[in-house]
Order: sequence, then C-alpha cells, then structure tokens
Amino acid sequence: MTCAHSRDAEGYPLPAAQSAIDDYVGRIVHLAQKHEFATFRIGTHLKPDVPDDVAVELKRDINQRVALAVCELLPDREPTRNSAEAIFLLHYPQHRVDVELEPVFVCGRYRKFARDLPHSKWRCLRCRGKGCNKCGHTGVIYPTSVQEIIAEPLLEAMGGTLTKMHATGRQDVDVRMLGNGRPFAIELVRPEKRHADLPALQEKINSSTKAIKVEQLQFVARRMVKIIDTAKADKTYRATIAAGLPIGAAALGNVRRLSGADIHQQTPERVAHRRADKVRVRNIRHLQARLPEGVGASNTFEIELTTEPGLYIKELISGDNGRTYPSVAGHLGTECLCLELDVTGVHFDPFSEE
Repeated sequence: MTCAHSRDAEGYPLPAAQSAIDDYVGRIVHLAQKHEFATFRIGTHLKPDVPDDVAVELKRDINQRVALAVCELLPDREPTRNSAEAIFLLHYPQHRVDVELEPVFVCGRYRKFARDLPHSKWRCLRCRGKGCNKCGHTGVIYPTSVQEIIAEPLLEAMGGTLTKMHATGRQDVDVRMLGNGRPFAIELVRPEKRHADLPALQEKINSSTKAIKVEQLQFVARRMVKIIDTAKADKTYRATIAAGLPIGAAALGNVRRLSGADIHQQTPERVAHRRADKVRVRNIRHLQARLPEGVGASNTFEIELTTEPGLYIKELISGDNGRTYPSVAGHLGTECLCLELDVTGVHFDPFSEE
C-alpha cells in the first residue's frame, strides 16, 4: 500500500517518511486506549502551498499506510470510507493528530410531573449565562431541566463534553407531560465510551428524582434523531379553565362546538418576539368539556382535546385578544384563563417510522 513514486514537493517528500507514519500510528493507538470505537477513518491535512497533484498522492500514501498499520495493531477496529465512529485527522508534516468522534444517541420517552422544570437548560437572557442579580449569579433561570436530569448519568457512564436534547415538540415550563410520555433523544458529544447498561441507567435516572420518569431507553442511529426532531405529532391535552362568569351545562355545549373546528391563530403575543407573525390554521380533532362533578354551574371547568401539532392551547382558551379565532372565551362570551395544562398523549412512535 506504499506509494511507488519518489517525486518531491519542497518539504513534502514522497512517499512520506516512515518515522512520521510510525509517529501517527503511535498517537492513534494511544487515543484508542481512551476512546471506544469500532470503525475509523483516516484523513490528512496539508498546508495549502502543496501542489494539487502532489497533495492527492501524498494524502493517499499517508492514509493507506497509517490505516494498515493501525489495523495490524488494533485488529478489532475496522477502517471504513463511510460513516465512522472515529475520524483521525493527521496534520503533516507536523506530528499532530486530532480525533473527531461520532456522537452517541440514546432514545426513549419521558414523562414530566413538575410545573417548574424546563425542557432544556434555561440560561438567563439578561447575562447570557454569565451570572447576574436577576438569576442569583447562577447564569440560569431554573436550577435544572429534563435534559440535565437525563444526561448527567449518561455522561458519567460514557463520558463526553456536552449533550444536546432532541424531542418531538415541547411545551411551556409549567405544562406537565403525562400519559405515554414524549419521545426524545439525548446526543452525547465526543463520548469516550459507546456502550453502557441502559436499563441500569434508566433505573438510576428514575430513582434520582420525582420530577420525571424515563422509559424505553435504547441506543439509536443518527437517522432516528432526525425522525424524532421533525415528527409532526397530534397531541392530547387536559386543561383546567377559569371563566369570568359561572358556566353551566348549556354553555359547555357551545365549547364542545369547537370539536372538529379549524382554528385560525395569529402568532401569540407572548412568542411574537421569536416567531414570524402570521396566521396559522390548526384543526381540533376532538374536544370534550365537563364541569366539576356534582355542580350545576361553576367558574372553573375542564376540557380535554386532541389537536393537530402547532396549536397554542392557552391562546385557544383565552382568544389572545382576538388573535385566535374561534376560541373558548369567544364561544362563552366571557374572559377565560388557563389555570393548568397537561399533555396526556403524544401520538407518535418513532420506531414505527424506521
């Protein structure tokens, strides 16, 4: 696999010196003791002053010789030209090797029982995470998040520099996630290990807190993360509503007329600063409304509804100063406010999409 030519570029002899090859191989073997991977790829970086024809030949020479030597020393690691778990970038003629590691992805479903727990780490916007009076010099608005609770045991077991959270939709911090849970994937960046006892880690996560529970933890490929991220899933909600006037059974009949309705919803005022201001049409698949048990009229009542993804439920209830039409408040002719909101179903199974 060595190069048959002896053509030279200034400072870049062909073939590459064996001492350089041996040095690169030694560095890769040393890195392999720290990083777990089954497949690898070799790449070489040259200075831009190397002529193109020489660069192609020199890179091929170095890549092939280093890959062959690594295979001989590490027979359980397989070179590949396709997606690899580790990519070694050789800087020639400097004696330097950088390693890029394919992230590890752990998928599952989570339920969230707390109303003061964000989906992911919530940095303070005023100081951008540096610490200020507003955030108590912590740099964050909330002390932890769903992402951090799940990620901490995974990082402890597998290493890595940071994590990224992927999930099928998300809700406000005060909304609970119940029912069958929300599909999610945790991406571990630059992991040292690629395998772990996930049932044991699932138990460790669940025993560490009463705020969340995770289920069905499993390793997945990168393509699964895209499926989870881009899924458009119908959701079922349960909302407790406060009305400006006592609501009786007849009035609730007006609310039930929203079942099957198309809702025209201009970007809510509370998110208009970060989303394009336009009207979106979303369908309510089904809606039920009920009074507290044993009363004929009440200022509070409950609705349960299944909707197309992307419908803002709190604004469906309040009408958002006319930006959402029709609305619960509009049908009742009185002010309405969402007191509590829960997601009770995310109607999507990522593994059925493979």
